[in-house]
Amino acid sequence: MLIDFRVENYRSFANEQSLSMIASQRIGSDEHPNHRMPLAESGSELLRAAVIWGANGAGKSNLFKAMKFAVEIILEGTEPKAGVPYDPFVFHEEFRSSSSAFAFRFFVDGEIYEYGFTISSSRIEEEWLSVRIAKKDQLLFERMPDLNGVPEVQLGRKITQKEFPRIRALSAVGTRTNQLFLTSIRENIAASEYGTYFSSVLSWFEEHLVFIGPSDRYGLMSELIGSDESFAKFAGQFLHRAGTGVHGLRVQSKDVDIAALKAQVGSERFETLLSSLGEGETHVISTPDDDIDLVIENRGGPSAKMRRIEADHGIEGSTLPLSEESDGTRRLLDLLPALHLLSHGSRVFIIDELDRSLHPNLSVEFLKFFLNACEGDCRQLIVTTHEDRLLDLDILRRDEIWFAEKIESGASELRSLAEFKVRKDLKIDKGYLNGRFGGVPKFGHLQDLLPEADLARLAKA
Repeated sequence: MLIDFRVENYRSFANEQSLSMIASQRIGSDEHPNHRMPLAESGSELLRAAVIWGANGAGKSNLFKAMKFAVEIILEGTEPKAGVPYDPFVFHEEFRSSSSAFAFRFFVDGEIYEYGFTISSSRIEEEWLSVRIAKKDQLLFERMPDLNGVPEVQLGRKITQKEFPRIRALSAVGTRTNQLFLTSIRENIAASEYGTYFSSVLSWFEEHLVFIGPSDRYGLMSELIGSDESFAKFAGQFLHRAGTGVHGLRVQSKDVDIAALKAQVGSERFETLLSSLGEGETHVISTPDDDIDLVIENRGGPSAKMRRIEADHGIEGSTLPLSEESDGTRRLLDLLPALHLLSHGSRVFIIDELDRSLHPNLSVEFLKFFLNACEGDCRQLIVTTHEDRLLDLDILRRDEIWFAEKIESGASELRSLAEFKVRKDLKIDKGYLNGRFGGVPKFGHLQDLLPEADLARLAKA
């Protein structure tokens, strides 16, 4: 589970900002007690949800992008002899040449970890990983440039030769100046040889965090529906009860001519792809159509199938390709794994613009469904939204409500509602729209932009 995420000097964030999932001790235990979960033996509790509001351009999506960027640079790394994707706050000179910093604290496999790094345009400046043992943070490794500018990784006392021989060998060899040490471990050492701590940390970044942007598809939906009967059933029932007109989902598959596919994909790319497939392996190619995937198989020779998602509307002859459904129906389908998978295992879903293409009532029901149905450890939902109907203390705790706001310098700041003194019976949505908590648009005199004839007409009205 995510404990907190910190970011500094990235896009609209200048000074360090933090999104904390730790329950505020200022809020009584009677305020949605099922939204809290104990954090090991720390004495603290973690929240199951965080919902972030703010005006357009206030920084909500930049928080999503910061978290996603940090995870991508861990999992995908950088190219040799290339720079580092560096996107600092540019409105003030002091930040343009300063390092950007990213840090996660999280709980996985019974331990609390902190991992973070700082970057410039050309190199990884710092990197560290620690684990909390007996209420003390124990350093697992720390990376700093030495006097010659070559990265040096110092291992903690817990990283012994007996348990972590490959990690110690890799630290002696070193890593590229533009590559994270954690990424080097992932790329150069077999997962079976990571050792306890690194297995937990890398699995958390690889498997526990799921990002869904405003226009993102959720992975390969045709594969999920076709291979997971419980999800296909759940998705069909949810879409039906949400009033979309869809009664069920299914995947149709048909053979594709290899020669035609080869011409479509490109001969060189197709041969490279085929040579990478072992006997019995498959590769799925996503297409621009959000209801179609191409599956290439190596069964002693290449074969290919086209998979297409179809929606059944409950009337004979009323089955339609998913691409013909409304934007809202397709958006909802891409969000449903967050509800289904959260109720079937450990995940942290981070969704930017939850309400995109959704009816306001559906956004409310989506969040309420998660909070009611997905109780238990290791399940969290973090979303950004403009939907003011979610600003309801009957749905969320005060420390689950966050606001992003641009200050005079042009930088974004994050604040939790728990920082404000509010009555339990206060209409939070009205207070927010009236600007009490920040994070709302500040309009100028827009009517001044009207043509003079229209201004004269309005003055006489």
